[in-house]
Amino acid sequence: MTTRSAVMLCLVAATLAFLIALLVPRLTNGPRAARYAVVDLTGVVARVQEENVRTITSASTGEAAKKQAMERAAAFGNQVNAAVVNLSQECDCVILMREAVIAGAVEDLTPLLLAKLNLK
Repeated sequence: MTTRSAVMLCLVAATLAFLIALLVPRLTNGPRAARYAVVDLTGVVARVQEENVRTITSASTGEAAKKQAMERAAAFGNQVNAAVVNLSQECDCVILMREAVIAGAVEDLTPLLLAKLNLK
């Protein structure tokens, strides 16, 4: 798997996680007044991708560490998906990507998402 493939896999997984987190609460609970919150999903995914790419492309990184970074990149999509769905259930809200909000005050749950993913 190339670095580009790993990056694309992370982006696709993050997008799917966002869509699932957006739709699951609406489908399971029926119509009601929705609460909204945002996360900087693009920033979170970019942060993890940068770390993985840095590890994979470093000349001083051994093959085992590169392989482990590729596995982390592949698994990250599932982790983000589970964390966003869990966060949505905990706050009983629809979670939007920060970029989707044009106006108005919406609670930012990015710090909670980072904590769930064990990222600083």
